Amino acid sequence: RRTIGVLRALGYRRKMVTATFLIEVSWVGILGILNGVLVAVGFHYSLYRTFWEDQGADFTLPWASIATIILGGWCLIILATVLPIRAASKVPPSAALRDI
Repeated sequence: RRTIGVLRALGYRRKMVTATFLIEVSWVGILGILNGVLVAVGFHYSLYRTFWEDQGADFTLPWASIATIILGGWCLIILATVLPIRAASKVPPSAALRDI
């Protein structure tokens, strides 16, 4: 609330506050999702090298499923945060700064 109050007092409009927080949430969410995907692919490759490479198996990944998971995860993050962000951006600057 305090951050939103400061931004609104500096002249940010409601849509600017909403866009700022959505960009921040998207950035953090995408970084977390990509971190998880990289760890999972690395783990998969490690298992492949340990158990299946000597048997002649091919290393393949379901890229369409991975892309769907990335996009679906990002959409869930946005859906879970858009309503609280919109509600918080409607707080008047005086009410948000009153708590300081």
